[in-house]
Amino acid sequence: LLLYYLGREAEATEHFRVGIEIMSKVVESDPDNARHYSHLVGMLSYCPAPQFREPERAIQLVTRELQLDESPGKWASLALAQVHARKYEEALTSCKKARSKKIDANTDKMVTVTEAIAEWHVRDKEEAKRKFVQVTTEIEEDAEDNKWRSDLQWWLLRCEVEELMGIDIDEAEPTSQGDRKK
Repeated sequence: LLLYYLGREAEATEHFRVGIEIMSKVVESDPDNARHYSHLVGMLSYCPAPQFREPERAIQLVTRELQLDESPGKWASLALAQVHARKYEEALTSCKKARSKKIDANTDKMVTVTEAIAEWHVRDKEEAKRKFVQVTTEIEEDAEDNKWRSDLQWWLLRCEVEELMGIDIDEAEPTSQGDRKK
């Protein structure tokens, strides 16, 4: 990912290709180990190099992963893959399923971001934007947890959503509820 962000896209593309190939072989060699699926699902869902995105395959893999481990994070991964496959109503259903489990704060943030993307496409755009701005503001202001702020995949997803919704969180003005308004 770092090579990609440094503008060395040709180098990064080769690393993405090799990484996906290796991760695929690992999953194939040990298909009953849920831990092997996550990175491959992530790359197939939202690799910065769009030619490697295979959201339908990601959905198949995370569906298999859910047979092995029904944790809320897996449901969040399924929802994000569904969003990238333009299956927005299904993504909202998967978000509800994630929330029906005992959900941690980090997973809750990812579910909220995923809901906002799906809702943008099939429901109220202003509410989706408000939800995204609010959760992004929480992530940025959380001094205790910089897991999100230092995660390159989060930044990629954030940039995609900002472009989709036509906003720039850093330019948004705070409102009385703590979220930001453009």
